[in-house]
Amino acid sequence: MGDVQLKKRGYIWAISAGFNAALAAISAKFFSSLVIKYGLVVLCNVVMWGCYVNSLRALSSLQATVTNFAANFLSSGFAGLFLFHESLSFRWFAGALSITIGVVILKGGSMGDVQLKKRGYIWAISAGFNAALAAISAKFFSSLVIKYGLVVLCNVVMWGCYVNSLRALSSLQATVTNFAANFLSSGFAGLFLFHESLSFRWFAGALSITIGVVILSKSSVDKKVSTD
Repeated sequence: MGDVQLKKRGYIWAISAGFNAALAAISAKFFSSLVIKYGLVVLCNVVMWGCYVNSLRALSSLQATVTNFAANFLSSGFAGLFLFHESLSFRWFAGALSITIGVVILKGGSMGDVQLKKRGYIWAISAGFNAALAAISAKFFSSLVIKYGLVVLCNVVMWGCYVNSLRALSSLQATVTNFAANFLSSGFAGLFLFHESLSFRWFAGALSITIGVVILSKSSVDKKVSTD
């Protein structure tokens, strides 16, 4: 519980550092008076470095730096949108989502746990991929023998991968990762193999599912650690 609280404070400091870095840039653009402009830029940067140094007391340099950058990136983008009426492209939102996912993933624990989890996620992704292969085989082959043979084979492999993933992950982590891999593999197979169109809603849903997988996986770990 002490480590969790320490990390929370570390992330608060890192987010504050990124927010102050964004405030420095906003001040330089928002105020016309040179005295106010440069005064606030210096002040915000001093506060930013203070927050960043404090974040390093609880987080690794990678966690602190990436979280700092993410907070800066997001704050600057939304400030441009709401204060300066700058438009944010779809690429910006995609980048923001990717950065958010990266920050959440980096909140992992020790290297041993990370290696174990990596293997678990590889098994869970393989399970979802084989589930998608079963559906693809049913649609791709016309021969009933090949079709049903591959469907059975892929499902057997899928269950084997899923069981192995449960040795390293919680049931929630394994299940949602399996589902996400299945969803994404099936969608891209439809696009490239069967020339089915994927709408913007599909991509938005895929991004939302990916974020949900990462967030749910992390929340599951926190809950498991706190109850042991």
